[in-house]
Amino acid sequence: MGPSDSDSDSDSDLDSDKEPPKVPQGTKNSRAKKIDRVKENTPTMKRIGSWFNRGETTLWSQHEADKLASVKPSPEELTLMESYYQLTGEKAKYRRKDVATLLNNWVGELDRARNATEAASQPRKKPKNTEFDLALNDILKACKQIEDTGRIAEYLESCWDKYKDIPKQGGVNVIQRAKEML
Repeated sequence: MGPSDSDSDSDSDLDSDKEPPKVPQGTKNSRAKKIDRVKENTPTMKRIGSWFNRGETTLWSQHEADKLASVKPSPEELTLMESYYQLTGEKAKYRRKDVATLLNNWVGELDRARNATEAASQPRKKPKNTEFDLALNDILKACKQIEDTGRIAEYLESCWDKYKDIPKQGGVNVIQRAKEML
């Protein structure tokens, strides 16, 4: 044995005399905060919770309950928000994802709800007929009255001077579109 071998043996003897380090107990849960919950949800809490698919028995946090108390939503506001949270599709894209965030941004969400529900309740306006659409309808009506396909081609050629100044739609002029549709 060399001098270095005996040194390592004595080191290992010293290490075996030491106690292994103690692992702290309860560290896994010590970081988690205990959330104070209300004892019972009010009807308003249940109603708002349903917008986020919460069960009626899922108790609100005390923080959420305090925010609700500070917001004091009126029945009209609740009805408006409820209709907003029932919308689907594009209008539903930017809604809040949880109760606390909704309550923290209540006034802004009311504005969004008003805008979205007003737009959803108004009938969609028909687009105004453009000059292109009106000309196309005139041409197609005239072509329906012509029975001979050869005469339709002649008619379409004769329309060129009348309709040549109408702006193209989708890169196609009105005569070309009429030919495609016939």
